[in-house]
Amino acid sequence: MYRIPDEDIAPRWTPKVRPSSHVCPRRFCCHFVPDGAQYAPGLHADLDDALAVSKRIRGDLCGCSVGRCRRLGVDAADRDFCEPQEPELSRAGLPWFFFIADASKVVEELRAAYIAEATALWGTAE
Repeated sequence: MYRIPDEDIAPRWTPKVRPSSHVCPRRFCCHFVPDGAQYAPGLHADLDDALAVSKRIRGDLCGCSVGRCRRLGVDAADRDFCEPQEPELSRAGLPWFFFIADASKVVEELRAAYIAEATALWGTAE
């Protein structure tokens, strides 16, 4: 778990303005753990096991278990582990690809759609 810096509080996102790939999208990322949530890091055999070790979170966190995400601004050498939370993006009126930095971050089956849709919206996919 990594604390998300307060200065990284997300601005009001608008579809036509491409977001920086260095800003944590918070609730729009699957790894986001909001202040006050119950959180059990790691993998667990079942829900009961997870609940038994869960703790209430104080402050917003990145719960990525793979490593520290570069969007936290700690080290430019960190990898980008942002994983879009598509239901949240949809509710906010943002496209599914909104926080994806470039085509290399998209699975092969969706790459052509990403390139076409990002180019149509922002003029470029990179």
